[in-house]
Amino acid sequence: LPLGAVWLLGCVASVICVPISLAVAIHASLWSSEAASRPRVTIEDHRPGQGREGEKDTLLLVHGWPDSPRLWDGVVQGLVAKGYRCLVASMPGAQGDRVDSATTLEDVSDALWEELVRYERKPVTLLIHDWGAVFGFLLAERYPESVTRIAALEVGGHYALDGVPLQESLALLGCHIVLACAFLVGWPVGTYGVRALAWLWGYPPARPYSELTADMSCHDLSLFFSEAVRMWKNQSLRPSPSLDYSPAERQVPCLFVYGTKKPFMYHTDEWVARVEASPFGEVQSMDCGHWLMLEQPREFMALLQAWLDRSQSRARRAVPRQ
Repeated sequence: LPLGAVWLLGCVASVICVPISLAVAIHASLWSSEAASRPRVTIEDHRPGQGREGEKDTLLLVHGWPDSPRLWDGVVQGLVAKGYRCLVASMPGAQGDRVDSATTLEDVSDALWEELVRYERKPVTLLIHDWGAVFGFLLAERYPESVTRIAALEVGGHYALDGVPLQESLALLGCHIVLACAFLVGWPVGTYGVRALAWLWGYPPARPYSELTADMSCHDLSLFFSEAVRMWKNQSLRPSPSLDYSPAERQVPCLFVYGTKKPFMYHTDEWVARVEASPFGEVQSMDCGHWLMLEQPREFMALLQAWLDRSQSRARRAVPRQ
């Protein structure tokens, strides 16, 4: 999709940004997160063969939009063969499940952590992509004892509007607004809107388009909901950074990989500096689009496996949490 077209979409959609934000802010003041339905997160547990358990640490894999756990099938197969245990999360709305209401992004990350500790009480290595990176960074920020390493794909842990060009900010904002509206409208208009945007974005055939629904766009409404809550609490109309995680400050080994063939990036120069300052910090680009593991699977697996091997010595020897 040409950047100019995305920019135009962002400009048009931004016209309705203010009323949406005001509506969400009013909603936030009247409806506490405790009253909202709990985000539903499930986990698939993939273990290495008998006699190999415990050879390597456990990875938590978190997908984004408009994906499902099937995004990671090839990656899981390769990692399990190397002795890693893989916990693959399924986020709200990803597999056709109905999402009645959006909560804050923090609520979703809390639900992810609660499901994680049902399977593993030792720190894990995060392998996170797209919206999964957002929830992964929030989990690492809120539950630092649960994370030993981070391999983030496409979306960085620091994102602020003043850190990216205005044209790109409007384009990204426009996409979020369209998807948030799709969730609010629901079937059928919202669902076909989600499928149309996925097609415009060049979504690879990782799953049939018939499986894409409006419910999987709940995270985009959660973004506005979380921002409204922050502005309400801070009593300020100035938006704060959507993400502000620093692996260097917490001495967490971090790998960041992104594709270069897309209209704009989902990370800032500040994020690159933070990754490079972290233990075993590496920033790698690939000559592909947003779905690295699907577009260049061999190159991606080789890069990931090499970093996991190099940083294994810094993976903390964890003890079960009490």
